[in-house]
Amino acid sequence: MKDLTESEKWQLIKELEDKELPEDTIQARWNRLIELGRLGKELGLHVDTSDKMIVYERWAKIKEIYERGLRDHKLPPKR
Repeated sequence: MKDLTESEKWQLIKELEDKELPEDTIQARWNRLIELGRLGKELGLHVDTSDKMIVYERWAKIKEIYERGLRDHKLPPKR
């Protein structure tokens, strides 16, 4: 797989990301995330994490949606 172009490598990641899950649970999503990380590592892809503020902002948004759902006794919206 190392001989694939950068574009082909990212296409493999996208195909895995878009693949239907047999069940839509937190555990299934977590397993997919782990699988995506392993594939990216195997393909030698690197994500630029130099701007950590973007990551913190995304997690804050996810946390806020989750907490709002708990407060309103609703699940967060599916994406």
